[in-house]
Amino acid sequence: MYYKETAFILVCGISAPAIFIRAYDVSARRIDLNKLRNPKCALDLMLFILALIFLSYYLLIMLRTGLGHKYIEDAKLPLSEIIALYLKSDLLLPLLIVAVVGRAAFLIRTRQCPYLFWDGCAFAALLYMLAYFVLRLFSPYYMAPVDLITLLYVSHWLIPAWPRLSRLEKLTISGVTAVVVIQILAFSNMKLVERKNLISAQVDIANFLVSEYARNGSKSLHLFFPFSDTYSRQEFASYLRYRGLEPEREIQSEKQPFNIIISSPVDPREDRRCLPWLNYVCRQQDEPRSGDLVVVLPDDGASFDQLRNLVGDKEPALQVYPIPRSPGFFVALARLVRPLQPNLPFTGTVNISDAWLHAFVFRWP
Repeated sequence: MYYKETAFILVCGISAPAIFIRAYDVSARRIDLNKLRNPKCALDLMLFILALIFLSYYLLIMLRTGLGHKYIEDAKLPLSEIIALYLKSDLLLPLLIVAVVGRAAFLIRTRQCPYLFWDGCAFAALLYMLAYFVLRLFSPYYMAPVDLITLLYVSHWLIPAWPRLSRLEKLTISGVTAVVVIQILAFSNMKLVERKNLISAQVDIANFLVSEYARNGSKSLHLFFPFSDTYSRQEFASYLRYRGLEPEREIQSEKQPFNIIISSPVDPREDRRCLPWLNYVCRQQDEPRSGDLVVVLPDDGASFDQLRNLVGDKEPALQVYPIPRSPGFFVALARLVRPLQPNLPFTGTVNISDAWLHAFVFRWP
């Protein structure tokens, strides 16, 4: 379970207003608890209680372990940067804000009761979005529920009103829709191509390491990651374990001796763990040593100039090219449809360089 998870806000945001509206007596201007006995309230009450149970468990784990607090401290960004990143990378977010504010102004002016489902979903999506602003966490996929609700909510009001709109209004809405659709398709396709290349490259590197381990007479492999962040290293280490190469652990089992040693220039934690919730050991090493295998993962974000400064004129033992194999056009397209973002801990988001999605393994003499 992710300690940053805010999905319970969606559930509370939908169920709590529905309970309040059903229980509120307009004539008496008070809450009538007897109305909660209505079978229509049963689902909303159960959802609200379920969200409270999750929240209680969430707080218990947070207070007992402190892992969630450490995660947020490592990953959070300044509030202004978070807002700019989200609004720049997802045009549906400002659309939701405009729709909710406009709908709220209409309800206040006409003194109408909000729709339990549609207005409740929009309100919950807005709360969900604001929660990530408060937490100051960023990743493109965090706002997926908000995007879905925004599309449904705006379509619910727009489609019936379409015949009554003027030509100018229709042209404006069509233009905004085209821009949003282009961004969604371009961003989704780029993420798909990126993810497929990441997985393919990691498989090729793992295949090489497995064969290298067998070729060396089952001696431990020393892997040096010059550019990878902590999360990428431990993610790849977990995949190597799945492939039969056991990473070095803080507490090692005699039945499963390690055959992979991981090192990087990044200073390790005091307990030498790569991440607090895994006992993989990450050693600190300023530069490669004789016999090391230098591994450059496809999402490291290093440029070819940085790579040349490290390895000089050494030939790679393995090089994995991105697909499609057109680096200049591919990187230019990526920069066009995906906003340049800073390196964010634990998100896999990197600056797009000329070596983006290329992977290498070098044998260090």
